Amino acid sequence: MKKLILVIRKTWFVCIVLSGAAWAQGVRYDIPPILTPKGVPAANVQVILCAGSGAISGATCSPQTQSFSGITLATPCPQGFPVTLAAASVCQSISDALGNAGFWLAPGTYIYCLNGTNINGQCYNLTVPVGATSAGNGNLGSNSLTAGAVTASRLFKQCFVDGGVYATLSAAYSDTTNCQTIYLPPNYTETQVASLFHFSRSNVSIVCMGGTCVITNTAGWKVDPGTNHVFFGTDTPYGMNLNGTNGGGLSFSGYIGSGVAFQIGDGTASTFFVSLKNVHVDLTASAAGAIGLKWFRTQFASTDNYSCLMNANAQICSTTDGTGDFTGNVEMRNSFIGVGASGTNAIAFQVGPNTSQFKVSGGNIALIQAGTSVCFDANGGELWLETPNCNTGNTAITVENNGTQGRISGRIRIDSGVTNAANFGTGTLGSHVFCVNCSGSLPITDNGGALSFNTFYDPTSLWINFSHWSIQGTNNQFTIRDPINNKTPINIVPNGNMFLGNATNPLILDNGNRLFAPENSAPSGVASDDILWPDLTGHRWKMNNNNAGTVTVGTLPLYNSGGTEQLGTPHAIADTCTLGTNCAVTFSGSAAFTSATTYSCSCHDQSTPLNACGVNQTAGNAITITGTGTDVIRYACVGN
Repeated sequence: MKKLILVIRKTWFVCIVLSGAAWAQGVRYDIPPILTPKGVPAANVQVILCAGSGAISGATCSPQTQSFSGITLATPCPQGFPVTLAAASVCQSISDALGNAGFWLAPGTYIYCLNGTNINGQCYNLTVPVGATSAGNGNLGSNSLTAGAVTASRLFKQCFVDGGVYATLSAAYSDTTNCQTIYLPPNYTETQVASLFHFSRSNVSIVCMGGTCVITNTAGWKVDPGTNHVFFGTDTPYGMNLNGTNGGGLSFSGYIGSGVAFQIGDGTASTFFVSLKNVHVDLTASAAGAIGLKWFRTQFASTDNYSCLMNANAQICSTTDGTGDFTGNVEMRNSFIGVGASGTNAIAFQVGPNTSQFKVSGGNIALIQAGTSVCFDANGGELWLETPNCNTGNTAITVENNGTQGRISGRIRIDSGVTNAANFGTGTLGSHVFCVNCSGSLPITDNGGALSFNTFYDPTSLWINFSHWSIQGTNNQFTIRDPINNKTPINIVPNGNMFLGNATNPLILDNGNRLFAPENSAPSGVASDDILWPDLTGHRWKMNNNNAGTVTVGTLPLYNSGGTEQLGTPHAIADTCTLGTNCAVTFSGSAAFTSATTYSCSCHDQSTPLNACGVNQTAGNAITITGTGTDVIRYACVGN
């Protein structure tokens, strides 16, 4: 008598072995590796085993039954611990870290259920021993683990593009019955028919198993709207290149148009849970303006190690559009973006209208510095940065309104190959960017207008714009500026001076509380204004009160007998003359008075004090002094 032993160890094959009756008592059944919806092995999945068969609903079964620790079925496993791993006899309740689990069972019918993190709990029927199809292939039946016939190229809805049943990715993808996870062998290449390839199936993974797998299509690819839970790429990280060239993984190449090479969704329905890992989009054959990857009304999606290479004018590596609902809750981690010699005016990441919670983390961007290239463009959408590196390019970040408000927040690293730090467009507001390890001298432009509150700062400087004013601080100075009118009224040097006014001739308040002012010509008087200035001609502080005339600061005020101040230009003259020689005195320059009646003079005979003298005020700028002989006369005049 002979017994049948079935061993299903890896996803590659089913091995049936016949053995002698002396020891062939049990049947070994190994569950195919348990995978998450992304095609990644699920660790430590709980396994429940029950006897019987029937319609399955829910994620558990009862009553539980016992398996055995070996082929002889001599030692039953404790109830609740049905799993034994290959080449082991220890009973346990969960799979191993790679999603492997199996049983030693007596022939019969069973139900087993799987529950764990990142998988949908589900139960399956199992018949032991396993039957066979007329073609000689194992057949697990319509109710077993995800069903499907078993061949060398197809196992539990896992299909291998190995030239057997499936010669191409396209052929495997079209087999909706048997292929849920499609494996491409290492360094696989395929040139598809030149028409847009539609990924229209949910819960499908396309996995490159090693090296660089290249899919070429001159018309591009599209994940159709409403398609959910799809995965592209590799299970294992590959080395990516800083300049955006393909360093391994799954590459989409050959698109020749000016539209979108790889589009996820569109505006007709929302698309959820799309994951790309080690995916490369090559735009080197594409026309000017082409886009590598477009997220269109896509939510809860991610990329790891996305790379993109551009080589024509105004191409974009990644963009978004939320028309119809919104695009958001998307994170692109460790992306590597680069350009060829013809990749001028490129944009690495653009976030379009109706986009929120779109995050770019880590990675490196190397663009052409000349022209209008941009590392990050919030073009009507909200973009969050977590320290990506803008290595080379014209401008690190730009913010624009495009039907909806553009905004950038978070942290960025800007390298020495970047010309401008930021450009905030008309009407933008609320961007807040911290630059790690950046130069505070990079130009920042803000056209956001009053109350934009756009902020850009690094460990050594601060720049913020609000209500027509920007505040910028560096190691050398702290500046308050009016960017709209290009005025800088206040400049402060730490532990130094404060500069007030224009940058060419500022008023200086030094750290000793001394005020220094550059001399200037007299300003025009303004009614109701009192003006003070350092005079360029007289080298004195001058003042004009209510446009009533200029006075030199520091002179005594002039009053009449009633105590009323005599406005104008009050001043006093004190001098001497010699009778008969120069006592017909003419006042010149600032000594002149307005008229003969706006001042008063007195005299004193300095030679003979008892001799009388007199003053005749003949004009505002002339007096004649009379007295005795040739005495020296001292005189004083006061007035306006």
